[in-house]
Amino acid sequence: MVDDNKDVEPVKNYGLKRNAVGLIHAVFQSQSHVAPAADIALLITGTAAIALGATPLVILLAWAGYFLLVNTNYQFSKYISSAAGYYGFAANGLGKRWGIFTGWLFLGNEMLAYPAFAFLGSSSLIYLLTPQISSIPYLWIVFILPFMFFVFIIEYLGIKPSLNYAWIAGLIEVLFLVITSIIIIFLSGPSNTASVFTLAPVGGKLQPVFLAFIIGFTTLAGSGSVVAIAEETKEPKKNIPMALVLVMIIDLSVILVTYALTVGWGVSNMGTFATSPDPGLIVYKKYLGIIAEIAFAVIIYNSYFMFGLAINNSLSRTSYGMARDNIIFPKRYFAVTHPKYKTPHRIIILITVFGFFFALINGLIFGPF
Repeated sequence: MVDDNKDVEPVKNYGLKRNAVGLIHAVFQSQSHVAPAADIALLITGTAAIALGATPLVILLAWAGYFLLVNTNYQFSKYISSAAGYYGFAANGLGKRWGIFTGWLFLGNEMLAYPAFAFLGSSSLIYLLTPQISSIPYLWIVFILPFMFFVFIIEYLGIKPSLNYAWIAGLIEVLFLVITSIIIIFLSGPSNTASVFTLAPVGGKLQPVFLAFIIGFTTLAGSGSVVAIAEETKEPKKNIPMALVLVMIIDLSVILVTYALTVGWGVSNMGTFATSPDPGLIVYKKYLGIIAEIAFAVIIYNSYFMFGLAINNSLSRTSYGMARDNIIFPKRYFAVTHPKYKTPHRIIILITVFGFFFALINGLIFGPF
């Protein structure tokens, strides 16, 4: 069982680099995994298909629900600081058997989310932006390769390069979304209404709101991924809990953006929002012009990229922690880090290969979108 009140004994002479990153890095590890711009471009359409004009209400409820979930991470992270992440929490709380169960559930979920959202999501965005090339067979594979290569290189070279990029690009993303949303809300004038935070747009019915909540909840998923980088974070028992609090505050911006897009599109027209291939970009072009539309498209694509970095961090560190406890075999091969970069480099290679394989298989069977 992982005991994180003590230093974890590294395999051979290598271990993760202690004190490599600080609070700002931890915050944007979480925020990058949430990938707000990418979520706004993709996941919000599924919510809007069910909740219609009440989509902002659903996202508000999702934020509140996710806050309760993050509280669990907050409480555990004050006492446990380990690369083992959720596996470490469960192992310390319920015993190693439940820790292993939790660890494999987490890895299974993340290993599917990585290729689906990062690889296929980013390539599908290019198709949506340039529909004239969507008829070219297998072109999406070409889009995946450079994306995968750059994520791999940055991850391999250390956690600090990946999170330096994440916090700078992530801060730009959040500021862009907040500022442009405020402008769209202002320009929407009389279209602004508090009814979007009530059941009025769905005829007073609770069922569509609760059903949409299931999808809307995933819009904020990933905030807890920061727990997996605890061993590499300065003062982890202080900074990891603080990062969780700060990222939930930052994630309020998702509610603001959702409201702006809803009133910008038209509350009574949200059924067509869900069926449009790129509704967010349409709203941005309508109110802010083509330059803002292009900028938003770049922000969205980069959001997918940052998600790839963040999920790689959480996947590789949790896998490393499980290998170190002899759960992922062979321990002598996977429970080591690069002698120079201090990254779990072999696990990063394995994740990249599996990610591409899963993306390829699912993309060929179902299509990338």
